[in-house]
Amino acid sequence: MSGFVYRWHDNSNGMYYIGSHKGMPNDNYIGSGVYFKRAFKQRPECFSREILYQGNDYLELEEFILEELDAMNDSKSYNLKNAAIGGKLDDSVYEKQRNKLKGTKLSQEIKDKMSYSKTKYSLFCSYNKKTYNNAREASKDLGYTENHIRYMSRLTGDKNHLGLIRIKKI
Repeated sequence: MSGFVYRWHDNSNGMYYIGSHKGMPNDNYIGSGVYFKRAFKQRPECFSREILYQGNDYLELEEFILEELDAMNDSKSYNLKNAAIGGKLDDSVYEKQRNKLKGTKLSQEIKDKMSYSKTKYSLFCSYNKKTYNNAREASKDLGYTENHIRYMSRLTGDKNHLGLIRIKKI
C-alpha cells in the first residue's frame, strides 16, 4: 500500500494544504480538503504542489506533519484537522467555525459578494443593455422580485418580457 504526502502552496496568499493519497504523484489527484478545493477551483494557476514523501508510511507521516505544524490552528493552513483521515468533520470543528462567526454582523457588501460567489451565471438585459452579477442586483434595478428575475431568465422568446439572458461565469 504505497502512497505519498504532498503540500500545496497557494502563491496568491501564502496559504498551504497538506494531504496524502494512496497512489502515485502523477495520477492527477488534487486533494480533498473543503477550503483547499474551493480555493483551488477558483484559481488553480496560483497553486504549486510539492511531494514531501513517497512510500508505505504516508498516512503516519501526514498526521505527524499536521500535528507538528498544528495545521488546523494555523491561519495560513487550509487544513481543518490535524489528522490524516478526511471525510466527515467532528462536531468540535463545526463548533469552532460557528464560534468564529458568532456575533458577527455581515455588511451588505459581504452578503452581496457571498451571493455573487454562489451564482454560476450573470444576467444580461437586452432592453436596457445592462449586465447584472446576480438576480438580486437585477431585481433592485428592474423592480421585480429575485424569484421573478430567475424565472424570466429561464424563459425564451416573447415569454421573457424582460429580455434576460443568462451568461455562464467562467
